[in-house]
Amino acid sequence: MEKEQKYVQGMLGRKLVSPIVLVAVTIVALYFPTFESLHRKWVAWSEFYAHGYIIVVAIFYVLWEQRWRLGGVITGPNRLWLLPLAGMSFVWLMAYVIQVMVVQQLLLPAIYVCALGAILGSRFVWVSAPVMVVFYTVIPFWEILNSTLQDLTVWVNSHLIALSNITALLEGNRIVMPSGVIEIASGCSGLSYFVVSISLAAIYGNLDLRSARSRLILLAVAITLGLLTNWVRVFALILIGYFSEMQSSLVTDHLMFGWYIYLAVVLSLIVLTHFLKKNELKRLGVAEQWTAENKDVVSALSGQRLSVGHILMLGITLSVGPFLALVLQQSEGAISDHTVEDVRGWTLLPLKPRQWYPVFVSADWQYHQNAESRGQFVSMHGIAYARQSQGRELISTRNKIVDGDVWRIVGDSEVVPVGGDSVKQLQISNGSQKRVVWYWYRVGGVTVLTDINAKLQQIRGVFVGRSEAAFVALSVACDRTCEGVEESLSSAYPELSVILNHAVDSGFE
Repeated sequence: MEKEQKYVQGMLGRKLVSPIVLVAVTIVALYFPTFESLHRKWVAWSEFYAHGYIIVVAIFYVLWEQRWRLGGVITGPNRLWLLPLAGMSFVWLMAYVIQVMVVQQLLLPAIYVCALGAILGSRFVWVSAPVMVVFYTVIPFWEILNSTLQDLTVWVNSHLIALSNITALLEGNRIVMPSGVIEIASGCSGLSYFVVSISLAAIYGNLDLRSARSRLILLAVAITLGLLTNWVRVFALILIGYFSEMQSSLVTDHLMFGWYIYLAVVLSLIVLTHFLKKNELKRLGVAEQWTAENKDVVSALSGQRLSVGHILMLGITLSVGPFLALVLQQSEGAISDHTVEDVRGWTLLPLKPRQWYPVFVSADWQYHQNAESRGQFVSMHGIAYARQSQGRELISTRNKIVDGDVWRIVGDSEVVPVGGDSVKQLQISNGSQKRVVWYWYRVGGVTVLTDINAKLQQIRGVFVGRSEAAFVALSVACDRTCEGVEESLSSAYPELSVILNHAVDSGFE
């Protein structure tokens, strides 16, 4: 019996555990730029995803715990999985070329699952899917919920303040008290507790629970407790600030405060998981186990052979995206003569204090100037990138046409036709002054108006050898109604737009 057990264990190691580990290592190596971006998120304690490595280790632990069950559903190599694998690798390539990191990150777990499907078969994919999906709890796309959770936290605490006896006034997301102000900032949204709660519920559910009903109950309770933790944390800090007259150290340094409260949530989830597991066993009437009989595992694993040809096809399919990324990698663009020519009839002047200008990060060239002609003042702006790369790109959340602090957008943007061209129009205000802004993007020598089109045009630029990209804008100050401003910009556009487009297009070699 002991000899048979060792034989089955060895077979599981060769046919199940080895592919799971080797494929993971291969994907990390081939798609390292994407993995590195995840690594930076997972090791940053102040980020929402600092638990990333813990969850990844937990996922592989769950797979190990379920090795008997998973070993019994292996059906062997399946070349059909190479098709979605190739498609995902190509989509990853496109996302890499245009620097859309979140798409690259979202594709990594799917690429991993497809590669395992090509080796271990479709049944393995379906049975292991509840475990594999946990990877997505540490992929940094959950920030899309941050604003909503922040607003919810403000709403809950406004009602808690109203029910309490403290003197405080709510102004937006700021709590104004006699001794100071507490701001419910974006980092106070509770997103960290929300994401960690989903991760823990998924891990606990995969380890101990069988039914979808039990897992959904655990998930719902985990999310609720995670949100409650943050609301209690924020209200506690408001009370501490109020009664200490803002003198407590927790008012400014409360990173760990919430996690001490969250320990109670962790213990509660452990207790709830144990209760749900006992309830499942009573309902089923028998103590069902995750394991399969040795003979079932041996039957599933015996005769499963990976041919050299299949391994080569899998390797080529996995490598297609990273290999083409290297082939398409362009040399660094160089700044040659990024000058703005004099415009006949226009006098160039520096920007005035507190005048609007766009804020773009890590650009290779920036130009901000006023132009005056017969009493008409138009500000000119050009911001250019020689070659875009991750962190140095035209379309980025770090780049802002309007900073949102001093200047704010008033109303909606709209597309305005100008002769044979079109521009995007914004009205902006700093409280005392308004401006109308006309702007457009130049990507690979082509004018586009939207962020999406700028990214798509970037793909074309890679294949035709045009990697430069720029933001170009003209703006005019106006009164409250901004009447007549479009006419002023229309008269200046033909001359000034040609000058700025020529500057951003011709300044790189």
